[in-house]
Amino acid sequence: MIFSKQDLTMPNNVLYINATSEIAGGEMSFYNCLRAMDRKTFHPVVVLPGEGHLLDLLREINVETIVMPFNRLNKKNPLSLLPYLTTVFRLARIIKKWKIRIVHVNMSNASQFGSLAGKLARVPVICHMRNPSIGKIAYNRELVFLSNLLIANSKATEESYKEFMRPAQRSRVIYNSIVPDEYEREDADNDFRQRYGLDNKVFLIGCAAQIDPRKGQHVLLEALAKLANKYPGAHVFLAGSAKPFGVSEYSERLKSLVKELGISDRVTFAGFVKDLAPMYKSFDLFVLPTLWEAFGRVLIEAMAAGKPVISSRVGGIPEVVEDGVSGLLVPPEDPEALAKAIDRLMDKPELAKNFGEKGRERVRKYFNAETNTRQLEEIYYRMIGDRGCSASSLESKTCEINSSEQ
Repeated sequence: MIFSKQDLTMPNNVLYINATSEIAGGEMSFYNCLRAMDRKTFHPVVVLPGEGHLLDLLREINVETIVMPFNRLNKKNPLSLLPYLTTVFRLARIIKKWKIRIVHVNMSNASQFGSLAGKLARVPVICHMRNPSIGKIAYNRELVFLSNLLIANSKATEESYKEFMRPAQRSRVIYNSIVPDEYEREDADNDFRQRYGLDNKVFLIGCAAQIDPRKGQHVLLEALAKLANKYPGAHVFLAGSAKPFGVSEYSERLKSLVKELGISDRVTFAGFVKDLAPMYKSFDLFVLPTLWEAFGRVLIEAMAAGKPVISSRVGGIPEVVEDGVSGLLVPPEDPEALAKAIDRLMDKPELAKNFGEKGRERVRKYFNAETNTRQLEEIYYRMIGDRGCSASSLESKTCEINSSEQ
């Protein structure tokens, strides 16, 4: 384990456990929360399994970090039990040493470590779910029964865990969030298109997501092929990588698909894009044709940039995009419906502009990191008893934690 030096006696140390040191949507929402946190009241300590982009970002904002290996429990391999318990006991010792007041587990894949360690150390545990519960697998039961509070990133995610929860157990929805100003930058690079060899006259349809069949990039490509004759200036820009979370075979499938559809010169495979503001600024339209999604973080990024959006009517996305108000929603895996939605916005630029303006307003109201972090801090206050509500009362009817207006 690698410890950085810091005063271990601070009164409101909060331990965060994340099972990866790389970056995806859930990690970025977690990172934005720590950026907006009141450090005078809460001192974050983050445990990660190794080096990676997330660790680098946390160090840049001076967040206390601990690096240690995570040994997962594999039910099919009895020999995994001892290494797993070693990880849990190490975490429990960290909780004691740092005088942790709350353990906050970020996403389900970290729950098998953090939930049990928190209980062993007799510290209240929050499990923050950013993916829906899929199937009755062991860690879901373990997650719900060992946590004091479940936080979900959408009502859809919250509902997917209800069957695993005790009758009196509490849950709360806090939406994923961003810093809107970072996507409204007037100084964003105006040469973004040129860097990718794209003419300023093309109608650029952007999609930013892991290269994974679940994200549905193939649906967007098929929709583009249907519109190719009517809109010869339409071009799709695919941002995202197959690593570390995507599927490399799917990436090759997409490249073969554009050849089969005869649209090779109408699609850019950009890979990982680091600077997001100029990318979103360069788009005329943003599309996320996902097959399922707990939330859809890239949608609020595009909306913050004032771009009209189209996505699938699945999971938590209808909570993010108001169909017909701040964007359009279509059935998943339906290239025909997606093509019609794109056609509608290309044919009606004033409608597209209005969607972009409404989307930007919606992000500032519901998906602002500053506001949503205050909601989380209020939960912390209640759990540690600073406002007359003990951690144990979170599981009773005496402490109401109601979702804010959504």
